[in-house]
Amino acid sequence: MKLHLRIITMIFSVLVIFLGGCSSKTDELYQDSIQKGLDAIAEDNFSKADGLFEVAIEAKDDDVKAKAYSKQVQMILKADDLVKQNKIDEAVQVLDNSIVVKEGSKVIVSKAKDKKETLLLFQENEKKYNTLLTYAKNLNQSSDFLKSNEKLDELLKADLTQFAPIQDEATKLKESNNESIKKAEIAKAKEEAEKKAAAAKAASPFEWAPGIKEEFERSVVDENGYIESRDNIIYKKDSVNDKNEGFYSVYTLIDGEEVYVVYVNCKTGWYHG
Repeated sequence: MKLHLRIITMIFSVLVIFLGGCSSKTDELYQDSIQKGLDAIAEDNFSKADGLFEVAIEAKDDDVKAKAYSKQVQMILKADDLVKQNKIDEAVQVLDNSIVVKEGSKVIVSKAKDKKETLLLFQENEKKYNTLLTYAKNLNQSSDFLKSNEKLDELLKADLTQFAPIQDEATKLKESNNESIKKAEIAKAKEEAEKKAAAAKAASPFEWAPGIKEEFERSVVDENGYIESRDNIIYKKDSVNDKNEGFYSVYTLIDGEEVYVVYVNCKTGWYHG
């Protein structure tokens, strides 16, 4: 009987030692996974951290802390996916949920807050840059290309690394503005040159004033019959008065001979003969 009790005691002792060893290894795996998971968080490797926290849960499936850490990290990973889909508002909401997880890690909370702050700043900048771009577009539509470029220059000075579509559109709009400005400058230069040429032409004493020649010829041919036809009119420069107005002597051909008819002021149309 005593021998039997001894054997039972020995077996129990062995089991205690064995179970104690297993428990020790489980605790060691749990603690190691939690710590390495937090180290991965510090390195912003959330996928790795998620895997390590899952190992900790497998080691202690009833551990509240490991489950909370895993939940926080999975929310952060979900927020990252939402950002890739340009669903910023939803991502911010998920990060808020990660921050308030009960029994969660303060380290993970800090990372979630940093990500949220970055996203909010992104939204603020996106709104500001889109406002500038819209303003520049409106100015372009109203043909105020210089002011449109001023807004675009202000926009393009910003760091638009995360806003490639806005940067591309702003760059193309500025190129369009510059082309329109160049065309306007060419057109203006042409117009000014034409005005100068017209002014110079008008200043010439023997340049007919608009409509005067036609009115003179109508009078001497159609009304008074001094000359048979317009094709039979010969003009010869005569003199210039103190008003810089030129006078032409007007001749016609009769039997092949030039015959003087009148002289006419080419600026006013006054004539006498």
